Amino acid sequence: MALVASIAFAIIGWRSARDRRNHRAFWISARRWPTAPGKILDAGIDLVTISVKDHGPVSIDTLYRPKVAYSYPVRGHVYAGSMFDCRDGAGETRASALLQISPYKTGNSADIAYDPDDPRISVLARARAPREIVDSALSMYLGYFGALFMFAMSLRILT
Repeated sequence: MALVASIAFAIIGWRSARDRRNHRAFWISARRWPTAPGKILDAGIDLVTISVKDHGPVSIDTLYRPKVAYSYPVRGHVYAGSMFDCRDGAGETRASALLQISPYKTGNSADIAYDPDDPRISVLARARAPREIVDSALSMYLGYFGALFMFAMSLRILT
């Protein structure tokens, strides 16, 4: 049983690490992208609801995601985008999401970072929150340590 659990932990750890590594690589790449002067088309927040059932009644959590639509010209073409930042998921409070979008008013200009290899890919805010660095590190290594622990325990049980 411990061997099966260690394999499951290894797979989960590998997938989590791969996803976080790709996410981090994208973010590091985006921080070096050139920028173009863009125009804010719309700014607001998206509501994300999540149903959670923990041994009792279902609870519904409401999270908020900053959403800003913009357009920007690159080499004679005008592109549109809505990626606010490179963080995945939504976990903001309403006040935090409103604070993040407060500098972006409809009609205002903003610098839009775009991928020079594919200008259709863009991002508005490139600064990383410190908690994301910790989250990335935990996500990458927790599965690996769990897998190693379970594997070591399975070897000990078998011997």
